[in-house]
Amino acid sequence: ELRLRRVGRLYPEWPGHSVDNFTELDLVVTSLTEYRPWNTSDNGRRPNQTFAQISMAAESATSFRFDFFRSNTTDNVTITAPFDFCFFDLDTGVGGHLAESLEGCGVQDYYHHGRP
Repeated sequence: ELRLRRVGRLYPEWPGHSVDNFTELDLVVTSLTEYRPWNTSDNGRRPNQTFAQISMAAESATSFRFDFFRSNTTDNVTITAPFDFCFFDLDTGVGGHLAESLEGCGVQDYYHHGRP
């Protein structure tokens, strides 16, 4: 399990809410199948970095579950409003080997850089 702290804020959904009234969210990533890392020291998000990383061994596949929690608690949070969830650095090695891919569940729309 990997917990990424303070990844976002959830604001109340009523008109006139204060920008100071929000719930900070943590993202908890849990592997649902066997997880084989390339280098576990690469996992997570370093201080003052925007992006987090999950290291994967070459020629491996893993299913992950992503859950939001109130920061520093075990209180699960369900987000009912649409939101963006981004994945970066999916690429292919030299000669087309080690192609990286991603499958998502419950996706309403997506954008892939370089493709409409």
